[in-house]
Amino acid sequence: MLLAFDPSTHLILAESLTESGATDASQVEPLVEQIDAEVETFYGDGAYDGWAVRDYLNSESIHQIIPPRKNARIKQHGNSSADPLERDESVRQIRRDGKQAWKESIGYLRRSLGETAMSRLKANCGDRLKNRTLPNQATEAALRCKLLNHFVPLGMPLFAWG
Repeated sequence: MLLAFDPSTHLILAESLTESGATDASQVEPLVEQIDAEVETFYGDGAYDGWAVRDYLNSESIHQIIPPRKNARIKQHGNSSADPLERDESVRQIRRDGKQAWKESIGYLRRSLGETAMSRLKANCGDRLKNRTLPNQATEAALRCKLLNHFVPLGMPLFAWG
C-alpha cells in the first residue's frame, strides 16, 4: 500500500493498493490524481528516481524531492539554454556538498513523516489486510485510511510558542 499525505496536517490524502508486481513509481500519477487540492511537493525515496516519474511531476508543476541514485548522471548539462532539471541540480549539489548536506538543505528529511504515517496505520489497524480479493482489499485499505484520518487530529500535540 502506498500513501499520499499532507505533512502539515498528517492526514492521508490518497492511497493505492496494487498487486505485488507493480512498482511504487507506477503509482505516482494515480495517487496525485486522487488529491483534490493542489500538490506542491512530492517527497519520495530513490525508487521514484526515474524519468517517467520526474517528467510527470514536471508536467504537473510539482516540486520533486527525490534523491538521485548513486550512479546518477546529469542529463542536461549546464551550458544548455533550457531551464535546469531538478534532478540534475540535485546531482550537482550532492557531488559538491555530499548527500547529507543535500538532504538537509532541500528538506528531504520531511519524507520520514510518510514513514510515520504508514507506521501509524499499521499500529492502529495491523500490518495485514483481512480481505482476500484485490477489490475488497482496496476498499479495506481506503476505510483504514479514512478511519485513521479521524483519529489523527485527536492525538496530535498542540504547541504554543510565546
